[in-house]
Amino acid sequence: MTTAHFTVIRDESGDGVVRLALAGKCDLAAVDELDRAVDSALTTAVEIYVDLDALTFIDSSAIASLVAAVYKARRLGLRLSVLNPHDTVRVVLDKTGVLGHLTNPEWPPAHRPGQTPHNRPRKPQG
Repeated sequence: MTTAHFTVIRDESGDGVVRLALAGKCDLAAVDELDRAVDSALTTAVEIYVDLDALTFIDSSAIASLVAAVYKARRLGLRLSVLNPHDTVRVVLDKTGVLGHLTNPEWPPAHRPGQTPHNRPRKPQG
């Protein structure tokens, strides 16, 4: 899948693992393409890795799409995580507070009855 400035390459192994390699600039114009690739992977994979190694730019709409994808995968009993964010993309994900969540989708823990975002256990430091 490709737009003028964004590409998603899907690599599927025989063991239910799908790698989506993103390249270029992932912004509002590319989010629909990202969402389609993730939704397709969610229907066939057990684990999905979104590789950001060749991604040079990410905006808030793409960040929201990735966060939503992690939660969607979790609801389906699947695992989706982000690999290889670096340079500007890593800084943006860190500054927005989602880097750890995207690279370690086990955190925050799944919602439990009676729990709100304010009384969830805190992530261990260190």
